[in-house]
Amino acid sequence: MYILTFDRSSPEQFVEFWKPLYKDPREKLYKDNIGGDLDRLDVVMELFAWKKGFKKWNTISQKQQDSIRRNYINDETVYPEVPDNEFLKDFLYKHGGAIWRIFWLHCNYPDIYPIYDQHVYRAMTYLEKGVITEISGNNKKKVVSYLDEYLSFFKQFQGKGFSVKQIDEALFAFGKFLKSPYGKLVAQRYLE
Repeated sequence: MYILTFDRSSPEQFVEFWKPLYKDPREKLYKDNIGGDLDRLDVVMELFAWKKGFKKWNTISQKQQDSIRRNYINDETVYPEVPDNEFLKDFLYKHGGAIWRIFWLHCNYPDIYPIYDQHVYRAMTYLEKGVITEISGNNKKKVVSYLDEYLSFFKQFQGKGFSVKQIDEALFAFGKFLKSPYGKLVAQRYLE
């Protein structure tokens, strides 16, 4: 029999526990297209459909499809082999929204740059500070948080035999749990 405890765990134990709790019935969209030809409209649209939570790209609004075409399909960015901080800042501050820009960075470098969203942000702040905090709505603050906080936080999980995506899945599952009534209850009891 197992009970919930608040003992500290290693990054490996954390990922091993939370990774199997990640469930996304649309995961095939991601798996079939990540690492694909990012000059192909269908590949890019399928990836953004997955990110938006849709089953097919043609369910993305016409306005968002136009934005994807304008900001990502016709992207003339010259991607360096290994991006430096200056490239990252310039790249992430472009049009298209911080979360989508970070996702596009992940699409171009899936083995280096993790996905960033409200759930992984919530997981990070809880694991680091013991409080459930929601991500800022401000794009500039999201970029700064990703570059200055999340990337260094994420590194503690790397090099332990997990892919960037597996670590993301564990953090996503934990962050989503924290938003649930059970997660809020556990977090509150822990702080008492």
